[in-house]
Amino acid sequence: MDFMNKIREIRKRLHLTQEKFGAGIDVEKSFIGQLESGIKKPGRKTIEKICAAYGIDPREFFETVQKPVIKTKDPLIAEIERLPADKKDLLLKQIISEKDMSIEGIRDILKHTEKEKLWEKVRKKERRTG
Repeated sequence: MDFMNKIREIRKRLHLTQEKFGAGIDVEKSFIGQLESGIKKPGRKTIEKICAAYGIDPREFFETVQKPVIKTKDPLIAEIERLPADKKDLLLKQIISEKDMSIEGIRDILKHTEKEKLWEKVRKKERRTG
């Protein structure tokens, strides 16, 4: 059971610091840090306190949902996996619409997506500096 990641996941989902999360269950920040780093494991009472204080279903601590792991050496697949969902959908639509699209065609689309990301960063920076 991976309690350390589960506690960190719950705390971050609630947008709480370790200090505020700990205060909600009457423990010190250092104890939360020890739980999240795996130095200590939570006891039944600690889990009960977390569940009661933050409205968490206790089963969440014991359910493990594993994401499928795709092992590949292909950098193109890895690059596609890093795309946001909307860009993946767009890429898929383009691939489907062009039945004879080559690997180079897919790489060109990915390069265009990267350029869009860079331009968006530049625009955001320009807006901040005014």
